[in-house]
Amino acid sequence: MPSTKQLIHIGFDLVLVSVILAGVRRNTGYVLNYESSDLRNYIQKYLNWGEYFFDHLTELVKRSSYFKKQSRSDGLFGGIGKDLSAGKPAGEALDHQYTPKLAHLD
Repeated sequence: MPSTKQLIHIGFDLVLVSVILAGVRRNTGYVLNYESSDLRNYIQKYLNWGEYFFDHLTELVKRSSYFKKQSRSDGLFGGIGKDLSAGKPAGEALDHQYTPKLAHLD
């Protein structure tokens, strides 16, 4: 028998996955292919919960002072745009360059 703590953890994980699926649907248009499943009514209800929580999370973020809207020109998406503080492209604003190192497993 799972404890209350485990049930809360599993419930939180299920909500998190449904919110991620809602975000994927809204940003890419890809949806879970569940029409051929016998559980389609339950899956639809589960995905609707994700949409509900995604909407409320989005509203919370919009009203919060801890978040601001960032555009591509602000350096979002891996350095596209300019680093406004230095006047250089975002990739060149770093003092050091990242060089990957191979791991040696002995």
